[in-house]
Amino acid sequence: MESQSRHQNQRVFRTLQVPKNFEWTRARHSQLNEWQAEIAQEFPNVVLVNVDEFMSRPEDAVSSTHFVRDFYRQVGLHLCSAALE
Repeated sequence: MESQSRHQNQRVFRTLQVPKNFEWTRARHSQLNEWQAEIAQEFPNVVLVNVDEFMSRPEDAVSSTHFVRDFYRQVGLHLCSAALE
């Protein structure tokens, strides 16, 4: 089973051809999201979480990649409940 998992991971890395000059901009975040969605479809045990669902107000986003503490608490609660299903 471990070799099968390792093979699947290798396939993912071949599929996700990140350019060497990849920069973290809003457009690149969108591109990365598209890649994640495409790859996640190949794995039945993977579910993507839309973090926008956990933002109750614009101020929850400190930056495009960092959020206030309550945001992370809500995401954590969601992940715990999903794991118990």
